[in-house]
Amino acid sequence: MRHYPSNMIRSLAFFALLLCLSSGCARNKYTVILRNGQAIAASNRPKVDKATAIYHFKDRAGNPVAISAYEIREIEVR
Repeated sequence: MRHYPSNMIRSLAFFALLLCLSSGCARNKYTVILRNGQAIAASNRPKVDKATAIYHFKDRAGNPVAISAYEIREIEVR
């Protein structure tokens, strides 16, 4: 049985942890599909204002978008 220095084991453990954390950093992509068939790519997760029933998000260009919940058919997560 081979013995490895403790600093090597710590380095490998740190590398494995870093690899696991970085794989979870991929951002979800959202597509908001409207009732009229139009699709809007969102750069962040659409959030609903429950008082007004309006979804707020930013499109891929970074422009703010506000759409009534009634107009949205579905929100896809990719």
